Parts: sequence; structure tokens; C-alpha cells
Amino acid sequence: MASNQLHIINEEGTLKTFQSSRGESNIDLTIANNKMLANIQKWDISEEKSASGHNIIKFNITLDKAEGIVIDDTGRLRIKEHQHMEFYENLQRIASVTFQIEDRGRSNENLDEALSRKLEATRDIQEFTKKLEEVIQKAAKETSGSRNTAKQRRKRRPYHGGRTD
Repeated sequence: MASNQLHIINEEGTLKTFQSSRGESNIDLTIANNKMLANIQKWDISEEKSASGHNIIKFNITLDKAEGIVIDDTGRLRIKEHQHMEFYENLQRIASVTFQIEDRGRSNENLDEALSRKLEATRDIQEFTKKLEEVIQKAAKETSGSRNTAKQRRKRRPYHGGRTD
């Protein structure tokens, strides 16, 4: 795994990822590459009951860093602090449409819960993950497209050549 720059995120704890009458183990792994490793936080095994012997694994993927939000391998999309709310609103709107989620308030927790339910019900986790990545990228692009950069503001200022007529 190290030669492919992959890392196991699992943290040792009292709960195991799999528990049944035959025993328990940490057979379920959360794996991330170097790029994603720094973005995964609060990895935990949930105490919620699942429909199988496999326990629910929860973690957060952070997108906002001091430098901005990484949206692809070619560059960074910078989301300033004052744009965070707009990003979350765009994310909520786009995810609700893409995943056909009823809008039950503008809460990130509601979106997290709805996406968790959709993920549990899906048969194709890879397709779900791909759609979620597209939703995040689209929300980030829409947020960055709405901002007024200093460069754009400079272009709009009329030049008077130093005259104050």
C-alpha cells in the first residue's frame, strides 16, 4: 500500500468495524491516498445499529483549507471565508437536486443525514461517490464564479489619466 501512496485511516478503539456472534474484528478499512489523507477528520465507528454485522464508519472530509478548495489536479479554487455560507448553500441546492433529497431546512446536518441514508440504500457506492464529487466541484465552481476579484474590480475602474475634471 505504501508503494501506491495509500494509507489506512482506521483508528484503534474499543469498537470494531465488524461484530457478530462469531467474533469481532477490524476487517473494514478506510483507505485514502496522500492527497485525501489530510482532508479526513473525525474518523469513528458509530454505535448506531446497522443491518449487518458491519458497523457504520463515519468521518468528515474537509474541503476548506487556508489555501482554498482543491477541485482537480491542475489547480486550486480559492473559497474565501466570507464565501463559506454561499458554498454550503450551493452544495445543499445541488446535492438536493442530484440525489433527489427533500429540502427539510438549510442545515448541513440534515444534508449529512440525507446523504448517509442515500448511501446506505445505494447498490453502487462507486457511482454514488462519483456523483458526490461532481456535486462538490460544481458547488465550488459556482461559488468561485460569483465572486468579484480585485483584478476584475480594477478592470472596471475608469482611467482618468490623473485628471480630476
